[in-house]
Amino acid sequence: MKKLIVNADDFGLDDHTVEWTIKGFECGALTSATIMAGMPATGKAVEYAKSHPQFSFGVHFYLVDEVPMCKPDEIPSMIDPKTGKLWRTRKFILRNFMGLIRVEDLKREMRAQFMAIKDAGVPISHVDGHGHNHRLPQSIKALAGLKEELGFTKVRRCQNLAVVGGRLGLLSRLINGPMQKRIEKSGFKTTDHFLMNAGHTDDGKWFTKALETLPEGVTEIGVHPGIDENWRKVDTEDCFQNACSTWDDKSIALMNFNDL
Repeated sequence: MKKLIVNADDFGLDDHTVEWTIKGFECGALTSATIMAGMPATGKAVEYAKSHPQFSFGVHFYLVDEVPMCKPDEIPSMIDPKTGKLWRTRKFILRNFMGLIRVEDLKREMRAQFMAIKDAGVPISHVDGHGHNHRLPQSIKALAGLKEELGFTKVRRCQNLAVVGGRLGLLSRLINGPMQKRIEKSGFKTTDHFLMNAGHTDDGKWFTKALETLPEGVTEIGVHPGIDENWRKVDTEDCFQNACSTWDDKSIALMNFNDL
């Protein structure tokens, strides 16, 4: 049986993203979203999530680039001293693999972001990471350390499906297999498959093609709703305008993370 979760990342990032994420839910294209804490439109995302329990809503941990929720001196290993913000992505990945990002710092920041959404009244179904930085060694240790305390058991798996006509990047191919084993060893539940475009192709039919080649089992497809940037527009248009009318024809059962 082919089962599908369509999850919108970045819910709450800004007004534009929230507007288009809601459009996705209302047209039937989305079944789930992950909320970013402490962003300009987080409040709007939270209010929508609280009033639409038929969908699943998780936490989208951001561990790079942004201003953290914790004070910088509370999470020193995560902070670039030149900017006072979280490390940029490449430096974070390198430092994570080198063990220079402290697990306790990651737990403190993840806890703050998670509780900001939970305390606002949103039932949290799962967690994932901005830029997939939850899949790195120190990040997985932090997630495992928070699992019982915060009460989450479902985590986005590492990507194992490539966009049709493309292939996973070298870094993803090297990281994803071993890191997925660590996620599973930590006792987390994941989907069988995960696919995200996020600028890997400009093919306006990438989502429809993904449905045509969907494997058996539960697949999550992640999208970034919006039309303010071309890569978001490519992510959005095929998914929202065309593919959502073809579920029955393709014998795909829609679900969300509450059903996993």
